[in-house]
Amino acid sequence: LIIDSINEHFGDDASFEDAAVVPGLFVAFCVNLDLISDTLRESSGRDFLRLKYREITGPEFLIRSCGGELLENHLTSEGCKFAKQYYVDYVSRLKETVETPDAKWETYDRIAPWLTGCYFEGRTKKPNAFSKSRWWKFWN
Repeated sequence: LIIDSINEHFGDDASFEDAAVVPGLFVAFCVNLDLISDTLRESSGRDFLRLKYREITGPEFLIRSCGGELLENHLTSEGCKFAKQYYVDYVSRLKETVETPDAKWETYDRIAPWLTGCYFEGRTKKPNAFSKSRWWKFWN
């Protein structure tokens, strides 16, 4: 299933690269947190490392390695769960944070802390029921 595609972001004056910004920044985040599938990692070849080292941008990676679409099978199961829970909010937040989002790493650096907070918020473990109980008083 398609999570997002550059086709969804073409406007009257949007270029191909501009249309890739929203899903591309998200895929860059997923690459940086190892939320992409082994299949995509292997098929992307050097572009995976080039993205990690910021030699290319997320939108460039999306176009080159994902064919302009972010699909569920591009992500790990954890990545899919994260995308399903936060992608719509991410798109809104990106547009609030940056008036005109672009493919520059500065834009990524502005939205990544919010995404990171969402990611780790969803991963925080709830305290174990036994942690608050006094297990040595099991007879009470």
